[in-house]
Amino acid sequence: MTGSPGKGVNGEGRAVSGGDTARAADATDDADPTDAALVDGEAAMAALAESLVRTLPRRSIVTLSGDLGAGKSVIARAMLRALGHAGPVPSPTYAIVESYTVADRRVAHLDLYRLLDPGELHDIGFDDVVAGHDLLLIEWPEQGGTLLPTADVAVYIEHAGGDVRRVRITRHGQADDR
Repeated sequence: MTGSPGKGVNGEGRAVSGGDTARAADATDDADPTDAALVDGEAAMAALAESLVRTLPRRSIVTLSGDLGAGKSVIARAMLRALGHAGPVPSPTYAIVESYTVADRRVAHLDLYRLLDPGELHDIGFDDVVAGHDLLLIEWPEQGGTLLPTADVAVYIEHAGGDVRRVRITRHGQADDR
C-alpha cells in the first residue's frame, strides 16, 4: 500500500489524519461494514494502528483478518513501531511466530496463514506463546479455529479499491487477566 503520509479517507469521504484515525479505531461490531472507516494508503493505516495500540491494556490479543495484501502486516508493524520497536519486523509467514521485547512488554506477532489444521497450534507451542507474551498480534486467526482464545480486539480489513482499505475494529472486552 502506498499513499500520502498521514492521509486517508474516513467513512464520510473526509481525509483521515491524526485525530480522525482515533474515531476510526472506535468502529464497532454492530456497525454496518459499509460504515467502516476507509483508510487511504500505508501511512494512514500506520496512523490507525498507532491510535489503536495506545488504547490497549498491557495484556491483549489482537486479531488481524483480511485478504492477502489487505494490510494486516502493515498494522502489526505499525503497532510494534508505536510501542517503540526500532528494528526490522519481518513477516512471520514462514516462522509463524516472531517475538519482540519492547520496553518491558513481550509481544508475539503470529501469522497463521500456513496452518493446514488448527491442531498445528499445539505443534508451535501456542499455549506457551500466549502465557509468555503480553500482547499477541495474530494474522489469519481463522486458521486457528476454536483453539484461539477470544480476541480483545479484532481488526477486519477489506480492499476498497486502489490503496483504500475498509477497516472495522471490534472490541470484545479487554481483560488483563489472561
